[in-house]
Amino acid sequence: MADEKTMPVDVSKLDTLINNINGKPIVIDDEELSIRMAAMISLETTSDKDTPFMEKYRRSNIARKIERATDQLELTKKEVKSLKLCAGKAFGSRIMTDIWDLFDPNNDIEIGEDEKPEKKKE
Repeated sequence: MADEKTMPVDVSKLDTLINNINGKPIVIDDEELSIRMAAMISLETTSDKDTPFMEKYRRSNIARKIERATDQLELTKKEVKSLKLCAGKAFGSRIMTDIWDLFDPNNDIEIGEDEKPEKKKE
């Protein structure tokens, strides 16, 4: 299965701080925001009442892999795609871009039009 191919993540960059437009670290709840923390936040906070339980479970497991990574981390393409979608929903472009650039540096995993939420029919 093509989605099961793993992609290595440069763990040495996970704790890189994300800076605002003034070059100062972004702070959330008195803590400077790292790419690791932003990725975990995006995975844990972008569900709604329509998100299936298994999807919530998968996202939580991806967040835990990222949280526990010390010397190596490999994610499947499906896991990276899920992370990219969550980061796009959770954050603005600056934080989203830092997450995407670390987890998919060559932008190999496309987020297509079919990934946008469907518009409700009236």
